Amino acid sequence: MKKGYMAEAERKKQLEKDNFNVVRCSGSIGCQDLIAVKRLLIQGFPFDVRYEQVKKTRNKTFYFNERSRDELRRLKEIKQKFDIPCF
Repeated sequence: MKKGYMAEAERKKQLEKDNFNVVRCSGSIGCQDLIAVKRLLIQGFPFDVRYEQVKKTRNKTFYFNERSRDELRRLKEIKQKFDIPCF
């Protein structure tokens, strides 16, 4: 198994434990690996929606390469356009 898949599966379980409905976007189709949605009980904010890009490293430091920078740029565009938190 690839380390990226295992990290995504682990994060998916964490979000599901927090009552999110999570969809994994396999094959790096978009800038997000996971899309998580949870119904909220707060009036005016019916859903908590999150786009997440999961990165796994051997060390504590992650170095952005060209692809990672592009993914981050696209996540920022989604946040600005739709006001959706991106992680």
